[in-house]
Amino acid sequence: NQGREGGWMYLLASAYAVAGIQPLVSRIVVMMVSFLTLAAVYRLGRETISRRAAVWAAAGLAVLYWHVQVGHLALRANLFPLVGTMAFAALFLAYKHNKPGGWALAGALFGLLAYTYPAARLWIAYGLLLQARWLLREKDKRRGVLLSWLLAGLIALPLALYILAHPADTSHRIVG
Repeated sequence: NQGREGGWMYLLASAYAVAGIQPLVSRIVVMMVSFLTLAAVYRLGRETISRRAAVWAAAGLAVLYWHVQVGHLALRANLFPLVGTMAFAALFLAYKHNKPGGWALAGALFGLLAYTYPAARLWIAYGLLLQARWLLREKDKRRGVLLSWLLAGLIALPLALYILAHPADTSHRIVG
């Protein structure tokens, strides 16, 4: 993807392989990602606030101008809100239940988040800081946090190595 995060391209390529290369396929993929983002926002709201707040958050997002507008365009930025929201919802679920599978899912989603959009790097950093706090303060969460970090690191490693080897390719939009 010319030095950019390739998650969106991988998703589109998979859809094209199944249904053929047509504009309609891109539109269907972006529509499904937008709908799934609403569901992910609802789940994150349930985990962090309440069921009622989750309904309002998903309803608000459903009519928010930028979500509707970007949902009409097949841009790589579309994947960022979905994977980021799912990553944090999985992280809070893992914290709540403290089971290895939950921590593994959270780590995998944070690793995949690296492949969505440059702004995801801030979300990843916030997730790592939150987990570092749990690592230092809550002994029963340590194994889970370390498992999450391990999976996130392994999944994001190929992109991280590429970024380190080709900084000009990957930072041109950020720096200038």
